[in-house]
Amino acid sequence: MTMSRPFDNYRTAIDDPEFFFGRTALLKYFRQNPGWVHVLLGGQRIGKTSTLRAIEWSMLELPPDGPSFPFPVLVNLQAEQPRNADHFRYLLIERLRDALGRYLRTADQISWGDLRKAYRKFVEQFDEVKIKPAFTEFKLKVSSAVNQEEFRAAIEDTLDELRKLRFHGILFLLDEAEFVTRTDWGNDAWSHIRGFKDTDPLKSAVGFVISGFRGVLEYQQRVGSPLKNIAQTTWMAGFERETADRLIKRRFHEEREVLRDGDNAFLWECSGGYPFLLQQTISTVIDARRTGELSQEALVRRALLEHNQVFRDWWNSDGKADGLTERERTVYGLIPEEGNVSLDDLLSRLDAKLMPLLETMQILCGSGLIREVENERYEMGSRLFRRWTESL
Repeated sequence: MTMSRPFDNYRTAIDDPEFFFGRTALLKYFRQNPGWVHVLLGGQRIGKTSTLRAIEWSMLELPPDGPSFPFPVLVNLQAEQPRNADHFRYLLIERLRDALGRYLRTADQISWGDLRKAYRKFVEQFDEVKIKPAFTEFKLKVSSAVNQEEFRAAIEDTLDELRKLRFHGILFLLDEAEFVTRTDWGNDAWSHIRGFKDTDPLKSAVGFVISGFRGVLEYQQRVGSPLKNIAQTTWMAGFERETADRLIKRRFHEEREVLRDGDNAFLWECSGGYPFLLQQTISTVIDARRTGELSQEALVRRALLEHNQVFRDWWNSDGKADGLTERERTVYGLIPEEGNVSLDDLLSRLDAKLMPLLETMQILCGSGLIREVENERYEMGSRLFRRWTESL
């Protein structure tokens, strides 16, 4: 019988520090450079939203005698669906005020010294935070639209409030940014951010992490893109083996199942360290043992069926999903099932140009489907996914 598990059976973003694994170096990097414009790229279900959540709670965890972090503001642009550049700015300010209100209400009930308990309260839905009085106080129009001057005024006034709370600056965490890059007004929105970060006296006090995948990458690389040359690009990847083993051990312990010899190796080979696949394959193994013993081959077949649609989206043979292109599928097929392959070998076998192939390898690694194990040497990620591609 399948048991109830948190985060919709580990299918949605992790918003509890107790359940977040890995990404230590990545979180440290963002904490060290919070005033920059960052672009965080990674494939579907690689953990981008969970990482933004982790950045959020790590910024809220103020050390007693250390440097202050900026105040984090998480905005899911796909969920918010801004209508134009003025509405985009309005939503950033609205979410800033909302987050500040939730932070203060949480502090009234729970000490932020207990980060996990406080953050769990912080992400709960409070009664609606009073946005309109805040806009009135800033002498802004309450019309779901904020121009550039009004945006700056609201930022400046909120920074004054945040300093009293020991926060230094603001960090906007913009999730699913493809929604903006695909619009005809996206250039106006990003151009304003570029201008703000180029010349405004407040530029060092406001940072951005812009998260997405192919749509954001292609927009950033486009000639004339406002994000070109000002954003620091960071690619996500799958877990390292050590992190995967710690997660496996934790899951089996919390579900009171015995971790057997060979379980770690089987789960690693199936998932390749891909966070979503690792969580789901662990659940498949545990559930199977509770209903009766299955061979590893039977477990693989069950997992193939469970993830068939997800894998179809990743493979993207019909060109509809934000998955692989034909070229990327071709290169992926050349990654050996055992051992690794060098970039030079791929160049000669494909008779390819260097830069297009480097970009392809970057996308395949960022998709979590292959790993760079040494400088310009690559190996297979999830053998479960490879098995699926061979079963079509």
